[in-house]
Amino acid sequence: MRRSRIERAPAPFPLRGGGWPSRQRGSGAALSRRGKKAAVALATLLLATPALADDKAACAEGIGMIKAEIARAPAEPALGKLKKALRVAEREQGEAEYDECLDAVGDAKRALPK
Repeated sequence: MRRSRIERAPAPFPLRGGGWPSRQRGSGAALSRRGKKAAVALATLLLATPALADDKAACAEGIGMIKAEIARAPAEPALGKLKKALRVAEREQGEAEYDECLDAVGDAKRALPK
């Protein structure tokens, strides 16, 4: 027996809220945009953790280098720059802003005579 056109189920139309069955909420067929964004954010966070640890170690090493250079009693202009760089680096280390700490360590290295 053949069904008439009226009895057939209407074709899904995405703009009217029906959508394809595989795309409807709860079907599990595809990740939602929010789910994709969350997955990307989580992957980025997990991949960035080792770099953060490297920056933390480099910051601590740089602070030690600055203290050693200050102990060697450099010339007066360099001493002022080294003290300022040490103060900034220690503050940024306390705030866990290791990239800014490394900037201060770089400033200290540039202040040293060659």
